[in-house]
Amino acid sequence: VVVLAIAVFVSLALWVTLGNAAAFDLVAIHAIQAVRTSTLDEVVASFTLFGSTPGVIIAILATAGYAALRHDQRLAYGVLGVGVVDELSYPILKLIFQRDRPLDLATVFLPTTFSFPSGHSVAAVAVYGMIAYALARLHPRLRMPLLVIAPLFSLALGLSRPYLGVHWPTDVLAGFALGTLILVGGIRCTIDT
Repeated sequence: VVVLAIAVFVSLALWVTLGNAAAFDLVAIHAIQAVRTSTLDEVVASFTLFGSTPGVIIAILATAGYAALRHDQRLAYGVLGVGVVDELSYPILKLIFQRDRPLDLATVFLPTTFSFPSGHSVAAVAVYGMIAYALARLHPRLRMPLLVIAPLFSLALGLSRPYLGVHWPTDVLAGFALGTLILVGGIRCTIDT
């Protein structure tokens, strides 16, 4: 999983910086935005807040606190660690790649930061994946429902970004790859050896 996630991220980074990802991105973003309605716009604009920094911080602190109350300190620290790595990694990568956002396609206020990778997509996999792992670990009977709900939630959160026109689809895919790396690292840190 780690090797695949690294390969996907590196391939996308090279495609975006050296190749011609624009043609794919334009076709994909137009396909995603083709399902737009005013009602769905409002729902997606609210839903995407789960991936914002305040939303991520609240989710991380609540989950880490719950794990600590359940006397699983290692899990609590793992959840906090994933949150910290998530919130530090993607802003640095945005500064390295300095990719512009899809200015003409935004349906909401466009963030002023760079586009690659999508921080919401990183959080969708890393943070919410770690929260799902924590809940499954603390409540094993939830494991099967979370195996379905968590990936669907992450996918929807990632797709909300090109839907709103604030990220290119390749930004989202790169965010998913980076989020996978962070999630795997977080889970590995919580497992007793």
